Parts: sequence; structure tokens; C-alpha cells
Amino acid sequence: DIRRDRFQKEKRYMLTITEIKSYISEAITKYQSVYVGADIFPITVCPSSRRQAVRNRVIKECGLDYKEDLYGTDAEVIDGPCGKQILIYQSMMKTKQQVFHALWHEFGHLLFGDEKQYGINFEDDTPMRSGYAVFNEFVAEYIAYTVNDAEPFRNTMRSHIYLQMAFQQKCLINSYWLSRYFAIVLGDSTVSEDEFAFGQSLVSPAVWNYINQIMSLLILQVKKPDFWIANAEFIETLGCLFDDMFHLVFIGA
Repeated sequence: DIRRDRFQKEKRYMLTITEIKSYISEAITKYQSVYVGADIFPITVCPSSRRQAVRNRVIKECGLDYKEDLYGTDAEVIDGPCGKQILIYQSMMKTKQQVFHALWHEFGHLLFGDEKQYGINFEDDTPMRSGYAVFNEFVAEYIAYTVNDAEPFRNTMRSHIYLQMAFQQKCLINSYWLSRYFAIVLGDSTVSEDEFAFGQSLVSPAVWNYINQIMSLLILQVKKPDFWIANAEFIETLGCLFDDMFHLVFIGA
């Protein structure tokens, strides 16, 4: 039937486990040529036919009882008291470049570290928490683009589509998509000034002013040799800008 045919077609387009493993080795080599000395943690390919079993095993190996499974994720870091591992999902891998980008993104999260190094408690809703959330995702995606700057990985969507997704819900901002927007604009050398300027037509002047302030702050940060290492003042300033912008959007400004 139609559903079965579609499933079989999708399965044919998936990379094999062997292909993914060979690309993992190449991705590590490319990454460490740019970020020399960066640690690499164990990487497990999660077969499409045994997703839950393999994922649960890795979660237990890392010392966790449970971690929410967000379907549609191409890769993720499992970070527990017994160690860290990266899971990459076969069902989502269609091309070599996709394997590279997914892994470099997760390597970026590991390079950045976690909230403990900034003394952040996720139970407290503070500018530090907001700044950490924005910068963590920015660093991961920015690293994925800069490793591959010689042959930029471009989604079929232009950068301004990510900006639209960040503001698609009324009175809310999706920090995940906004962080990725900043990372693409600053990390992908194929993004032109005209493409960036087009974003001004998608949001209010007040919001665009905040976007420019955040962009300026990030530009100064990425000029530093170890840009992924930020001080508390930077994280808090970034968080204050995001929270102030969120307030504007919430009140409909």
C-alpha cells in the first residue's frame, strides 16, 4: 500500500550503519583540525530498528534513569554522573554532510560545557539562565558552520526563515531558533549583508534594535580565540537583552 511504499522509500534513503561510522571518523578529523585538542567523547550510532533499546542502554551507561526522547532529533549528548556520550540516529541520516553537521553541533555543546560552570540553577528564572540558553545553542551551531566554512552547509531555508520561526508564536520568542539564526548569520560565510538586512522587514523596529545589540555582543565574543568560554558578565548581559526583547514581544511592541 501507499504507506508501506513510502516507508520503504525512506528506508532506502537512510545511510547504512557502516557509512555513518566511516563519516564519523572523517567528521572527528575535520573538527580536531580546527578545534585542536578538543575532547571527543564516545559516539554511538542508534539503528533505526533498535532506537529505544540502544538509547536506553547508553542512558544507563551514563548513569541516568531517564532522558526525554525528542523524536525528530538527529543527534544528542547524553550527559550523566557516569560520563558523556553522543547518540546519532540512523533514521535521520540521509547524507554525509548531515552526519558532519549533526556531530559538529553536538561537539560544540560538549566544548561549551554545562550550566554548572556558570553557577546557574535552572530552577531560577534569571537573565543568567536566559543568556546561557541562547549562548549554548549559538556556540553549538556556530561551531558546526565554522568547521565547514570551506564548503558551507546550507539548509534549503535561508537564514531569515530561522528568524521567522523564532517569532512565529504570538507574544513569544523561541530562543532555540533565534540562537541558530545568529549562528548562521555569523558562522556561514555565504550569508550576505543583504540577506541579513532583509530580517529587518520581519520584526518590529524595537525588536530589530535588540537583535542588532545581541548580534554586536556576539560579534565581539566570536573574535576571541576561545570564544566558547564566556564570563558571567557576558552571559548575564546577553540574558538581559533577550529578556528585555521577550518583554517587548510579550506586550505586542
